[in-house]
Amino acid sequence: MQRPTLLAVATAFIAVAVLTTAAPADAAPSQPSAPAHVAVTGQDDSATVTWSAGPPVRRAHVTGYTVSVTPTARHRHHSTQTVGPRTFSARFGHLAEATTYTFTVRAKSGRALSAPVSVRYTRPAAHVESLYAINEAGALVRRPVAGGTWQTITGSGSGYAVDGAGTAYVASADGHTITAYPESGGSKVVATGVSVAGRALLADDAGDLFFTQSWSIIELPHGSATTRTVGPGDVVAVSPNGWLAAQTKSAAVLVYDPSGVWQSIPGGVYNYLVALGVDTSGNVYIRNRSTGGSGYFSVDVAPTGSSSLTSLLEPDGVVALSRTDVLSALRTTTWCAAPSRASGSCTPDTRVSSLWQRTASGSVTTVPISGLDIGSDAEAAADSAGDVFVSPTDGPNTGLVRVPASGGAVEQLDTATYDELSVH
Repeated sequence: MQRPTLLAVATAFIAVAVLTTAAPADAAPSQPSAPAHVAVTGQDDSATVTWSAGPPVRRAHVTGYTVSVTPTARHRHHSTQTVGPRTFSARFGHLAEATTYTFTVRAKSGRALSAPVSVRYTRPAAHVESLYAINEAGALVRRPVAGGTWQTITGSGSGYAVDGAGTAYVASADGHTITAYPESGGSKVVATGVSVAGRALLADDAGDLFFTQSWSIIELPHGSATTRTVGPGDVVAVSPNGWLAAQTKSAAVLVYDPSGVWQSIPGGVYNYLVALGVDTSGNVYIRNRSTGGSGYFSVDVAPTGSSSLTSLLEPDGVVALSRTDVLSALRTTTWCAAPSRASGSCTPDTRVSSLWQRTASGSVTTVPISGLDIGSDAEAAADSAGDVFVSPTDGPNTGLVRVPASGGAVEQLDTATYDELSVH
């Protein structure tokens, strides 16, 4: 399976050329024809204009091309570039955020100029890393990880997904429609007639969407209205660059690389595997749960291309995998097997004394923290700086808590609880 959209740069925008002024049919022989196939692509703070030569005109030998940009606020000394007759691109840097630029290309023949061809490009505003969650009212909300107030994206957002540009995607209650909510505001229906099991969506950075339908993984490529089947499984995790992890009806986990090639990581008679996440290198993080009544589990990793598991934590409290491939864990002080807890012979201590973190390369750090009790249930997400956001549903820290990557005292951010935490 080929999925070229997974390899596209999420910040690139391509504009189609529009001929600003049509060249008259009886143009003077010394006037060259207008450039053809003019387009512009943008990345970060720059834009590159490309074109090809127009049809030849008698007595109009092309001696070069001029490319100009407006507005010129940051280009006063180089608002126009002139290139030779065999050069078909020009780059402009230092573009301002949230600004629309017009690039105009003309062919030269001595002092004569062709009709202009213009294209436009809007540099998007800088994406601010944000924490996404479902609040107690069931609404999808967002707030910057650096702090600020919550913004409601939509009133019913359970099962949402977010791409690298901060666009949130939400399936309708019946799972038949998918709506996009760009970070800049507004909404747009991007798919109808689909069937999203449990309304559960996943997205990679490029905006490709993935969901499960009848135990098959379905992909909706970004910008397309046509879905395609990736392969078998119940998709549960996607990396920013398109690695997928999926469950099977048995105890196994499937992992798909961005080209669609998959392999199985088998469970066994005494253990059941649940994928927690997959990173940009294809390492799969798994909760390896006992099939017995104790409720015992460990957090394991299956390295890229391997079906063998390496144990990382036994057992943990809350785990989160960041978009920067750092696995974070908040481990409780005392864990009790379910039968022992039920009989009263063991009382769990859900206080957390340290933050454990592991990079994709295997480097591990542990820092002491204070002031955190995750109670009987909690959800967590980690940002690119390594800070962990956790929302206990009971206990002294009920609400939303930030755990600094550097350790030390945790910060209580909110007394309200949140579900489905993620950082994008």
